[in-house]
Amino acid sequence: MKRLILFITLLSFFSCARQINDEPKDIFPLFSAWGRAGIFEGKSDQEILDYLKNLKSNHIDAVFLDAPNDTYKHVSPIFAKAEVILHAWRPTMINNSKEMIEKHKDWYAVSREGKSVVDAPPYVGYYHFMCPRNPEVKEYLTQEYLKIAHIPGIASIHFDYIRYCDVYLPDALQPHYGLVQDHEMAPYDYCYCDRCRSAFKEEYGRDPMEEKDPSKDKDWAEFRLKPIVDIVNAISAKVAQETGVASSAAVFPTPEMAKTHVRQDWSKFKIDAVCPMLYNGFYNEPISWIGDGVREGIATMEVRKELLAGVYVPDIKEPNKMNEAISQALDNGAQGVVFFNLPDMTDAHLALIKERYEQYEKDNK
Repeated sequence: MKRLILFITLLSFFSCARQINDEPKDIFPLFSAWGRAGIFEGKSDQEILDYLKNLKSNHIDAVFLDAPNDTYKHVSPIFAKAEVILHAWRPTMINNSKEMIEKHKDWYAVSREGKSVVDAPPYVGYYHFMCPRNPEVKEYLTQEYLKIAHIPGIASIHFDYIRYCDVYLPDALQPHYGLVQDHEMAPYDYCYCDRCRSAFKEEYGRDPMEEKDPSKDKDWAEFRLKPIVDIVNAISAKVAQETGVASSAAVFPTPEMAKTHVRQDWSKFKIDAVCPMLYNGFYNEPISWIGDGVREGIATMEVRKELLAGVYVPDIKEPNKMNEAISQALDNGAQGVVFFNLPDMTDAHLALIKERYEQYEKDNK
């Protein structure tokens, strides 16, 4: 009854939100998980099949898999045989290809300090973010995702790192880098490449690099949100048009937090599903914060799409905590839960998920 009331409350919102698909997708189940190709390393096809069948028997019915295209081609028939849905999880704006960096340094983002991520990657060595305003970057990414979408058996292309560099790290991570990020700091403020600065100056008549404090310029902040939205919407539309494959994305916890922390306006993404990473431990928050994030995400979503709550298994490794996290997500309107990530999941976790799935089915008959 509680979920029915919530559904009726949200119906008015969804009825006026823009429809992305004529028919609902049946590819985002109640429970799914993220996993990387390493989970299959050293396994025979039969062992992969047995592994997937075990997930299926416990109602992990979909996997967001980060893998090379050749791996997708190889495991896709095995996923189909196990009746587990395969989503192609792939980093978007980060590109660590040595060849790409050498040939296209101008594709990469530049900080407010005037340093390219190629020469001075922020936080960690792999933070080579490309500039989303570069049309060559947009075309390159479109073609890369089309290659993935053309692989038989792929249910959705799944965007990750679909954002700028972290302006603010999650609260629990800042001490690891010796940081107190109580304002936008120049080394982590992007992108100030010539293209971005020139485009902004043409539209607004000023160069952000010449401002005393560009972080106070609301136009400049808004200006940088649009290219990420444009890339997502252009790629997802092209993929749907050419292949019929859906699109989904791993995103920051809430639309407002995403905008301020990583300049990501996911409420405007025209895709089929979002998986907000509601990793409560990263923000020193209780498990109830997951439910808060789900409610905020649904309430502020400008373009309708399914919301699957992403939860971080090491933060909820005790079964009672996982149970509470699942309840927080589903009771507050999430259409499903995605677990990060498969190697952290134990038999006890899977048993609990199976139990919750069976109870959900019973309650919603």
